[in-house]
Amino acid sequence: MLSDLDGDLGSVLQERFALLNQRHSFKPGDLVCWKPGLKNRRVPAYGNPAVVLEVLEAPITDGETESGSTYFREPLSLVLGLFWDREPGRGDFVAFHFDGRRFEPFEPERA
Repeated sequence: MLSDLDGDLGSVLQERFALLNQRHSFKPGDLVCWKPGLKNRRVPAYGNPAVVLEVLEAPITDGETESGSTYFREPLSLVLGLFWDREPGRGDFVAFHFDGRRFEPFEPERA
């Protein structure tokens, strides 16, 4: 993921910006995964699927008040279900809110 940072950083930034703004229409039941280079949360891990539980009509804004945080004013538009991968609770089905722009359809053959 970071190997492309050895070259022209400006080009890489523009590619990530374009990828962030590439939209997908999701619906409950769809399997999704992180777009390359856009993971900003601990879970799910790259290559692991999550299931769409809800697509929020109006995204909610993360309540982070520190402008230096990556979550500050992040528009949370998807509620995703996934398996918790750490103890305690490893294997539990949990739900989190995410920025839908950071996800793409999950394709098992690419995982």
